[in-house]
Amino acid sequence: GRDFRLMVVALVLIGGTGFFVGRSRDGSAVTGVRLFLWTWIIGMALYTLYGVGLLTVFQGVGSWGALLTGVVGGSMPVAFYVLMGRLGRHQPV
Repeated sequence: GRDFRLMVVALVLIGGTGFFVGRSRDGSAVTGVRLFLWTWIIGMALYTLYGVGLLTVFQGVGSWGALLTGVVGGSMPVAFYVLMGRLGRHQPV
C-alpha cells in the first residue's frame, strides 16, 4: 500500500545520495552503484522483516513504521561507507 510506496521513494532518494557519495569519494561509478544496490538490499531486507513482524522496533509509531524501517535500513550502507572512509584516512600520531 501507501507505506510501501513511501519506503520505495525514500530508498530511491537515499540510494541516489549513496551513488553520488560513492562516486565523489573515489570517482568510480562502480562504487556508486554498489552503494545504491546495498541501500536497496538492506532497506528491503529490513522492510521484509518489519512486514512479517520480526522487526518490532518501529511498530510503535503506527503507519510511519514502514517508512522509518526503510530509511534506517537504507541509510546504513551509506553511513558505514562514509564512516569507514573517514576512519581509513585517519593517520595515527
